[in-house]
Amino acid sequence: MLSGDLAASAWGAAIPVTPGAPPDLYLPPAGLRRAVRVAGERDYAHRAATLTAAPLSVFVQERFTQSLPTKPFGDWQLAHPVVVALDLALDRSRGREVLDDWAPPPEFTRVW
Repeated sequence: MLSGDLAASAWGAAIPVTPGAPPDLYLPPAGLRRAVRVAGERDYAHRAATLTAAPLSVFVQERFTQSLPTKPFGDWQLAHPVVVALDLALDRSRGREVLDDWAPPPEFTRVW
């Protein structure tokens, strides 16, 4: 499930993303172990994606579909806007600014 900058952009946050940016994906722990076993590990500079085990199972239970403004990623299932907001909050350089200006779609309650 997609999170990070690409998901924030898909949810309407004013954050610049480039088409070649590797996606940040949450996987269930078993899915992450399998992905690493099949694809192997890569160094950060040469990654095709950043894979992270979801810290809570609820992160990967509820998924959303939204068209992404950047390609070639197509239509990924997205993390909940609150999960995406928590990821943005970790970005010390611009996360707070993006969060201050971002309101999720109307069917979600802004809690940040």
